[in-house]
Amino acid sequence: VLFFAKKKKINIDKLIQVLRNGAAQSWQLENRAKTMWNNEFNFGFMNKLMLKDLNLIFEEVSKGGNINLTVTKLIKNKYKKLVKLGYEKEDTSNLIRLLK
Repeated sequence: VLFFAKKKKINIDKLIQVLRNGAAQSWQLENRAKTMWNNEFNFGFMNKLMLKDLNLIFEEVSKGGNINLTVTKLIKNKYKKLVKLGYEKEDTSNLIRLLK
């Protein structure tokens, strides 16, 4: 939605106001939409910590859990890429960088 809004030159404040009053309302929207819009990621929960936590999940499952982690693996690979690109200390919302 943010890419579409930027392309169409939609006002971010109005967009957030509309979305927060509907089913799209979420913590991520409330707290990260503006910073994602402005490419500001120098705060919050770091990518390297997210990757560490995701690796812990896979370690535990490898001990005998029978859980399908297909989507989790995709997300883990995205964070791994961000860390390799040098964004390890940025907020996890910078995942949007890989969608541009």
